[in-house]
Amino acid sequence: MIRNYLLIAFRAYWKNKGFTSINLVGLAVGMSVCFMVILLVFDQVNYDEFHPQKERIYRILSIEKGASDFFDARASSSPRFKEYLFEKESGIEQWTCMSRYFSGEARSEERILEFRGFYADPDFFRVFGFELDDISAENALGEPFSVVLSEEFATRIFPNSDPVGQLIEVDESQEYLVRGIVKEPIGKTHVQFDMLGSFSSIDPLIGKKVLGKGAYQWENVSMAHNYMVLKSGTEPSYVEEKLNQLAEEHMDFPDDRPGYEFELQHLNDITPGRIMANELGFT
Repeated sequence: MIRNYLLIAFRAYWKNKGFTSINLVGLAVGMSVCFMVILLVFDQVNYDEFHPQKERIYRILSIEKGASDFFDARASSSPRFKEYLFEKESGIEQWTCMSRYFSGEARSEERILEFRGFYADPDFFRVFGFELDDISAENALGEPFSVVLSEEFATRIFPNSDPVGQLIEVDESQEYLVRGIVKEPIGKTHVQFDMLGSFSSIDPLIGKKVLGKGAYQWENVSMAHNYMVLKSGTEPSYVEEKLNQLAEEHMDFPDDRPGYEFELQHLNDITPGRIMANELGFT
């Protein structure tokens, strides 16, 4: 029976070789593209699965008023929200603020490398599931001019020695003490970095005029990223209302700038998610 089917198929192919070949090639290409799309989607939906509190993590988005396209939405927001809202709102369990100013050239006694990173506060490790090697979050990022390194970057910039306790000079302007190593995460994440510097370094750097005063202004919605863990039962819309009230009270934009509205985006909606400016991942 099967032999007859194969014989009939072969005769049909031989009579219409051109037409049948086109169909077979089209089928093969279509199936290949289908499998590639499935693999891509599977890869994207598996980002940020290792964070213990992933179901309650949100980030603040800045949406330009009257926005008409994707890039009027930013994944960044004001660095001042946390100090005004975190301790005053019981519905927020944890909150971390990260600044994009921490990147450039890193120099150790062994290597000079380009790096990408953020200034982050100790709450970074209370919001996300990244783990430190033998040091607490407070000791790692509590003091100004402290840094922690990713495992991969640590092996590159200190290939022959233990990084902890050594100094790294950033952009030939400031030395930072390496206080710990961030273990390689057990899954993919959109929060990618080589080094994290202590957020408390920003004020001294502004005083030294390494950073401008605008780095910590209310209206600067381009350089900071705010992530929070909401307590069970807290509605994101309630926090959004408070954020926009604060913006109305403290933000003062010139007449030719429309200003911003602020909303929360769930961690699961980031990757895959809408296209916007100032994303965290490497480009």
